[in-house]
Amino acid sequence: GVSWGVVEMCHEQSVKSAPDEETLSSSGRPFSAIMPRAVVKQTLFLTHGEFDMMLVEDLYQEQIRPLPVADRLQLIARIAEDLASGAPSTKRRITELRGLGKEIWQDVDAQQYIDNLRSEWKQRS
Repeated sequence: GVSWGVVEMCHEQSVKSAPDEETLSSSGRPFSAIMPRAVVKQTLFLTHGEFDMMLVEDLYQEQIRPLPVADRLQLIARIAEDLASGAPSTKRRITELRGLGKEIWQDVDAQQYIDNLRSEWKQRS
């Protein structure tokens, strides 16, 4: 089955937006820095894969995207180098698969399953 996780996210949202983020107030600060903000709480129900992608997206939006282009290109080169070098794979054993997926066979009669397969094969030939 699919395992789910519940994530409660809190993020700030501008109550109103300035026409231009770079427009400065009389204090010399951008309007975005002085505008009132509201904290929005959001509950998400995510699979582990979706959760991982959400974390990657947040990391990108908050940490990587604001970087200058030269720094982002350097980061891409570093990631490409890591991927090209290939991490040494750990040696696996077939016994690691023991019991994997056993829950899908729990209510299945083995003989009935084999009989159904054989009848399908006969119909195809």
